Amino acid sequence: MHPQIRMNKPGKCPICGMELIPLEQAGVVVDSNSIYLSKDALELANVLTSVVTRQKPVKEIRLFGKVQAVESLIQSQVAHISGRIEN
Repeated sequence: MHPQIRMNKPGKCPICGMELIPLEQAGVVVDSNSIYLSKDALELANVLTSVVTRQKPVKEIRLFGKVQAVESLIQSQVAHISGRIEN
């Protein structure tokens, strides 16, 4: 549940107190910045992967539209000093 917790022996998680389960992966080097899924989990999650390559774009797309601000996200900041701006 907490992937940052790494221990060499069995015990309990220092964060939540759950029993630690050993990580079992056949010959795969565990990278803390990577996510590993089994084939069944990949199929269930509908994850598609491809090799990253440097290519030129195949198609140019032009879109026409209007940029408009979302009024619910507009904010204002009041001054924290007394006074008034004349000009």
